[in-house]
Amino acid sequence: MHKIIRIGFVGLCWMGAVLSCWAQVPAPAALIYSNIDLAGETQTIVGGINDSGQVVGAFRDSAGVQHAYVTDRRGGFVTIDFPGATATLGEGINNRGDIVGTYRDAQNTQHGFLLSSGTFTAIDFPDPNAILNFAADINDHGEIAGIYNTSDGSIHGYTLKRNGFTSIDVGPPFPITITQAFSINDRTQVAGDFDDVDGNLHGFIFLSGNVQQQVDVPGEQDSGATGLNNSGDVVGSVLDENFVQHGFLETKGNFFIVDFPGASATAPSHLNNKGIIVGRYTDQTGIHSFMAVPGVQGNSAAVPNPGPPLHQTTRICGSREWRNHPEDIKDPQSCVAQ
Repeated sequence: MHKIIRIGFVGLCWMGAVLSCWAQVPAPAALIYSNIDLAGETQTIVGGINDSGQVVGAFRDSAGVQHAYVTDRRGGFVTIDFPGATATLGEGINNRGDIVGTYRDAQNTQHGFLLSSGTFTAIDFPDPNAILNFAADINDHGEIAGIYNTSDGSIHGYTLKRNGFTSIDVGPPFPITITQAFSINDRTQVAGDFDDVDGNLHGFIFLSGNVQQQVDVPGEQDSGATGLNNSGDVVGSVLDENFVQHGFLETKGNFFIVDFPGASATAPSHLNNKGIIVGRYTDQTGIHSFMAVPGVQGNSAAVPNPGPPLHQTTRICGSREWRNHPEDIKDPQSCVAQ
């Protein structure tokens, strides 16, 4: 099975005067990329962003312990640790400042969490066979999207609303169900991905028990959606015929590449309602975080010339590898090379 994780290798084309390499349509504004690693910390990864520009994610300290963080309006950051946890990861933040993510307890069990008004709440899907939980995103209504794994090896998406939890299974039940829910917007649309019977990955947008749209980037063999804003714009990752991964943006039905200039891997994770994209990338020094901000329409100078595209084999992550480590789903170097 070839499966993409939330990373992408440098694409076959780059955003500049013309952003699109999949669709010959007018390009959106050029993206201005910047590194947003936390100063003085190692292995910074970014999860989500809200409309005021607050970012959540995680980093490892000098002892190798993983902490979540949220940035403030002055550019600093506040460390977040679920009480008693051995590791914490921030994945989503809404415009009220509510934060969701995952933590590992002393028994090495993974749980989702919500941090709202200074109070932590564990988020665990109420299935007796659930062995792992992951809270991925939260909208301005306080509705949460996430993932839980069951002891039979299946992976399920879920939403948590005022009336309780709802499981999301888009993929077929054979040999096992694999559905992941990574994002939820204020229209209660959910974005994620699923495996078909042949093990191929497809993105989806889901609402009220039905798939509204299957997200498949034209010409690519695997597509996965990770972020969705209120305008219906989608970001995610694809795997091309050479098993090279790329980030993508879908807006108004058209697909555009999103690859950090000069990186060997790029992984868009979320975007806000201003069209600002955050994600993760790798280079020869390791894992980093990035932000991509829409610039002036048609301003090709906004994006530096990245040079020739890189063609190299990605590290492909299958569900078996990351089943017990959902915090690594969007990270490179977490799975075996294919």
